[in-house]
Amino acid sequence: MVRFVGLGLLTFATDSTAWRFDLQTAHGDVMDSSFPSTSSGTPPPAYPFLQGGGEMGLLTRQFDWSTTSLGEPGAWSSSLRTLVNMMLTSRFPMLIFWGPGLITFYNDAFRPSLGNNGKHPASLGQRGEVSWAESWPVIGPMIHGIMAGGDAVWFEDQKLPIYREGVMDYAYWTYSFSPLIDDTAAVNGVLVTCSETTQAVKSRDELAESEQRYRTLAADLEQQVDGRTEQLQASVLDLQRSNENLQQFAYVASHDLQEPLRKIQSFGDLLKTQYAQPLGDGVKHLERMQLAANRMSTLIRDLLAFSRISTRQETHERVSLTNLLNAVLADLDLIISEAGAAVEVAPLPTIRGDTSQLGQLFQNLLSNALKFRREGVAPVVSVRYESVMSANVPASVKPTRHAATYYRIDVADNGIGFDEKYTQRIFQVFQRLHSRANFPGTGIGLAICQKVAENHGGTLSASSQPDRGATFSVYLPAI
Repeated sequence: MVRFVGLGLLTFATDSTAWRFDLQTAHGDVMDSSFPSTSSGTPPPAYPFLQGGGEMGLLTRQFDWSTTSLGEPGAWSSSLRTLVNMMLTSRFPMLIFWGPGLITFYNDAFRPSLGNNGKHPASLGQRGEVSWAESWPVIGPMIHGIMAGGDAVWFEDQKLPIYREGVMDYAYWTYSFSPLIDDTAAVNGVLVTCSETTQAVKSRDELAESEQRYRTLAADLEQQVDGRTEQLQASVLDLQRSNENLQQFAYVASHDLQEPLRKIQSFGDLLKTQYAQPLGDGVKHLERMQLAANRMSTLIRDLLAFSRISTRQETHERVSLTNLLNAVLADLDLIISEAGAAVEVAPLPTIRGDTSQLGQLFQNLLSNALKFRREGVAPVVSVRYESVMSANVPASVKPTRHAATYYRIDVADNGIGFDEKYTQRIFQVFQRLHSRANFPGTGIGLAICQKVAENHGGTLSASSQPDRGATFSVYLPAI
């Protein structure tokens, strides 16, 4: 037994007409197969045209070609010798079918496409229809056509069955079949140049599927966006109609509803003036009637103010809150004097907003601070501000517009305060914590304040304890 090492491990058995070999390639693949070898047990003659070629060059030199229709390499035509030498030394995948039996040769570059536990190395020296039996129904007619004098053929990414790795599988190939001429100028073989494109085709198909999924998703998303846009447009139209109806109501309320109330008060005054003596105790009923009409008139005015704030578009003029508070204090000067109140206003920032709405906001807050005072205690009110980063805004405070920084303007008093469990209630329309007899009003003022703050991208919060005053904090986006 002779053992060679180098490219692989090859064992020759001298008592057999076949060489049995275990060949380990440079890729680490171990192949166990049998093919005809010389029967003498001695190494075959060295043919210069078979030198080199790596693994397949070695196998081609050791193959017993006398078992095929081609005979020993020494008897091969010069054309076949040249073609085999070119194929073995080429780095491009090549395979040759030669002679009437279409005997198979292939090189190292072609060998990886055959895998293991399949065609390699049994295909070497085999008839084409045997070594490629699974795909012969497709390629066989083309090869026979070329052998009969037909033109070369070329295919790209063609799917063909192949037996390799111990299983029947499919692979994609880009290949050409070209006629080979022998020494007599007759076509006596076919040259196969090819490259396997299975992975490229699969990647392309996966990409195409991914693109199709993307197009489908994009189309669905576009359809959803279109549908949502239509809904939003319809909602905008509904809101515009609602605002128009509300404005019409405001007009009716400010004229048609107020007019009967004014007549009730006027006729009440007339009755009291001209018929007070005949009415006697009935005058008290007239006065109660007039008070009710006055309350109704005040309620209508407050409702109008709330509706206008809810429908009015916010302007974006620069507003100095210091100047605005000075104007509000001027309007409240008489009330401040009567209450003996002390009002301290620190310098305040400038923001963007609606002067009229912001004036109403702070007038309502200051009016409440003066109104809800403790008996026998002079009101003390302070107005200050602080810049607050958005990350430091309490979680319970929800401004309507995001900003990096907010101005928190605190309006604090020393009045009667309230239990904080009613904090949400006091910002609702018509909600009151105290009787009208003690503290007159409609219960709309704080709702208006909150709406103004929200219109400006901010919000309004409150903190308090009974008999220890209250602090109302207005959050507005900084500029």
